[in-house]
Amino acid sequence: MGFLDWLRGRKKAEMPAEPCAADTLRKLVSGVDEVFGDGLAEVEAMGVHPLALATLREAIRRRAKRRNVRFYEPAAGLAHFDADELQQARARIVQLAKSHALLADPEGSGRLLSAFAMAGGFQGVVALAYEVRDVGGVSQSQAFQLLYNQNRLAAMSGRRAGPDRGESVANPEPAEEPKSKSIAGKTRKCIRCGVAFGEAGLQCPACGSTRFLWE
Repeated sequence: MGFLDWLRGRKKAEMPAEPCAADTLRKLVSGVDEVFGDGLAEVEAMGVHPLALATLREAIRRRAKRRNVRFYEPAAGLAHFDADELQQARARIVQLAKSHALLADPEGSGRLLSAFAMAGGFQGVVALAYEVRDVGGVSQSQAFQLLYNQNRLAAMSGRRAGPDRGESVANPEPAEEPKSKSIAGKTRKCIRCGVAFGEAGLQCPACGSTRFLWE
């Protein structure tokens, strides 16, 4: 072995070891809260298999729920929110609705809504939706519905975690759904509670779910 080969080997040995994806995964699910902020983004950068990432996210959510940890998952990783910060998020959403600006920054509004929904739960989101309607009118109520649904769909596809519940916020004046000849005369059956309802309905009248099958 030549001198240059020896020098390269020595320098390589002196370099700090790169973080191992498996080690980071173990930390994330073992209770080390310090890695919540950057750990998931770090694992994603390492190219971990998507199925492993999905399993990891679910493990974190379950552990956080058991320990009553309030968090939401933006694109960069996981962030904690205390009660004061969540109240500020709620107040900010109401303020934006008052000024008819919920869709002025949909990304920012969506993050606020995701943060509140993860901690407040479905009933809290419904109460907030009614307040948005009261202060901002139908247009802001529809904007709120749009943001909620977008974040829920993004969470389901893994782009961003929003509320991990299957329900949708009740819209007092839902937009009429376009009909096609293939569904004319058919009814819908709610997957959640089994109630059948008309083809024009967007939500189950019994439980409010938007998940259904055509009959």
